[in-house]
Amino acid sequence: MRCRSVHTFGMRKPIGVIAIDADGSVVWAGVVRPRRLVVVPRAAWIAETPSGSTPAVGENVVAAPILAGWPAP
Repeated sequence: MRCRSVHTFGMRKPIGVIAIDADGSVVWAGVVRPRRLVVVPRAAWIAETPSGSTPAVGENVVAAPILAGWPAP
């Protein structure tokens, strides 16, 4: 789902956040502490990662859907 923001209200630990543009390039990456809101206007998608495992800005990202019950190829 496309989005340009993420919040950490109700979370107890920081999370890693990656903002990705429409071309798949990382436009912002960082760690977001609890009770914060991050908005990245240039982002087409936001991905959450474990804290400390974010790629560098400018890297291309390839994401695959991870859904419960998603059929394996």
